[in-house]
Amino acid sequence: MKEIIIEGLSKKIKGTLILDNVNMQMEPGKVYGLRGKNGCGKTMIMRALCGLLIPDSGKVWSQMRPGPVTLVLNSPSPPKSIFFTPLT
Repeated sequence: MKEIIIEGLSKKIKGTLILDNVNMQMEPGKVYGLRGKNGCGKTMIMRALCGLLIPDSGKVWSQMRPGPVTLVLNSPSPPKSIFFTPLT
């Protein structure tokens, strides 16, 4: 079972493509990290995971609750809450 799924995440800011069709799957019980050069979109991916980024296209799914829950999908306004996964 995948805990978090990112499908086709894309975002432009001021005409510059920051995220281009990003796809990731994260399984429960594993530790993940993002690495890359400055400005490559690491923070944008984290903002999408937290529900603070409105993507131009794509989805972020979480299965932390029963059934898939769409956290971000071209929503008209950013969600106000952030989800956390307990580490213990």
